[in-house]
Amino acid sequence: MHRMTTLAAAAALLAGAAAADDEIKGRITAIDPPAGRIEISGVAVDASGAKVRTLARIPARLSDLRIGNLVEAEGAFTGPGAFRARRVQRELGRDGEIEGTIERVDSNPTAVVIGGVAVAVPPEAVVIDPRHLLSARERLAPGARVSCSGTWTGPLAFTARTVRFTWER
Repeated sequence: MHRMTTLAAAAALLAGAAAADDEIKGRITAIDPPAGRIEISGVAVDASGAKVRTLARIPARLSDLRIGNLVEAEGAFTGPGAFRARRVQRELGRDGEIEGTIERVDSNPTAVVIGGVAVAVPPEAVVIDPRHLLSARERLAPGARVSCSGTWTGPLAFTARTVRFTWER
């Protein structure tokens, strides 16, 4: 019985690891606390059930956030430009981030789409795959899971400075 319990616990841990959160980090461009919604650079975020935290990691309400605040949202993309957050954390810094699964690649790995967001990957961007040291840029393909650091350049538009492969679904 102990062995079956251990196997079930291990399977649950693996299932949890396989369901990694998507993430976006950027400035709030619109907010509607009564509706439980914020917008981060054109991405509509349903934060109605999210845990909200201040810079000091203290629990807060969505109404404590303001347009222009830098936040990181963890949750899942639910469609093009749509995100459901389970956590919204106020952050410091300037860089933006987006993490998720590549939906499509445009123009010979110079742009990818993640959650409906067009992510430009210019030639000077560093593309890192910890499992393969060479030809990481060519591995940008639908289904690959990546974490991008860079700058939000407009609604649903992001320019990556660094693209790191995390794992593939």
